[in-house]
Amino acid sequence: GALDPDKDGMSTSFEIEQLKTDPYTHNGRYALILETTMNVPENEAREAENLGKFLVNHYKFRPENVVVLTGIASGENRASYKNFKTRMEDLARKSTGNGFVYLITSAHSSTTHMGFLGGDTRYAIQPPEDIVPFREIDALMDTIDAKVLTHMHESSNARSALPYWKDGPVPRVIYFGHGKLFQTIGGWSSGHWNSAVDLDGDGQYSISEMRGGSPGLDTHGLAKRLYFGELNKEGLIILEAK
Repeated sequence: GALDPDKDGMSTSFEIEQLKTDPYTHNGRYALILETTMNVPENEAREAENLGKFLVNHYKFRPENVVVLTGIASGENRASYKNFKTRMEDLARKSTGNGFVYLITSAHSSTTHMGFLGGDTRYAIQPPEDIVPFREIDALMDTIDAKVLTHMHESSNARSALPYWKDGPVPRVIYFGHGKLFQTIGGWSSGHWNSAVDLDGDGQYSISEMRGGSPGLDTHGLAKRLYFGELNKEGLIILEAK
């Protein structure tokens, strides 16, 4: 198998050629997936859960480093602001300057606030403490140490968050909308490949290639070499055949 001396789920060659990181330094990867739009609750929750499973099964994320919060879940997996804040605090404790953090959030929003679902009504953003200023989300992101923090945020007023989210202590890449991300994951899971995804022909799939389109914020010019991890067509076919 491929050499992985730092045991982070990514090979030496991938880290050197794609990530441009030291293959002997462990790069933890952490994902927090939030789904609160609830237009078709079961479908949207399933997409979020499937993405979480895909990161573990195919990108070799450690299971304890992938959290999915949805509006149809209960307990600590409910998409309430209280649970989101707790999980962000967990990330702040776990991630280091060598880590890669991925926030993938879907929500309703105004031009200044983002809605969570902590109440017992499926389609209503409630209680009032689940209506949270973008500025407060930014403060949580500020507490996380990472090599790069990538946030894919989808909501009706997503771009209104940019003035609040544009600055941080670590490099940020922010996408507004998920683009083709869920369709790409769904296609891979069902064995239907879109060869156009690998736009630069390097055999790997960056987040930009998976999602399609340009980021809303990429101050440091990092987007083209951001990956969830190592995954190529040949490796996926082998995994799916097992």
